[in-house]
Amino acid sequence: MADFPLKIITPIKTVYNDRAKSVLMRTTEGDVCILANHENYVAPLSIGLLKFETADGTVRFGASSYGFVNVSGGQVCAFVMTFEFAEDIDIVRAKNSMEEARLAIAEGLIQGDELKEAKARYERCKSRIEVTKLIKK
Repeated sequence: MADFPLKIITPIKTVYNDRAKSVLMRTTEGDVCILANHENYVAPLSIGLLKFETADGTVRFGASSYGFVNVSGGQVCAFVMTFEFAEDIDIVRAKNSMEEARLAIAEGLIQGDELKEAKARYERCKSRIEVTKLIKK
């Protein structure tokens, strides 16, 4: 299977910059899998799994948050606000943060932007927890 250049970039750093055979990610419209020679494409990304197979056949799993993917000239670049490889996720911290967000939402004491952020934090933590389960199989 042919490979292509893949970059995963957050505002803080470039998380991955190497070749890949495939990448699967969650867009706002659903999951998309990109292979070599994919047509030019731009899509907004949602919170969820970002899985890719490296050129040497290693499968990597990560949790990403909002951003966008750009496929241009055979190169794929995912620009995301946050990204963590599954093996780097602190599961205890993720569970605690998810519970804090759940309680904040359930208590109904927050509104507006605070409520939106609590809901987003809950979804990010949920995604991080789910991604860690993939490497334990």
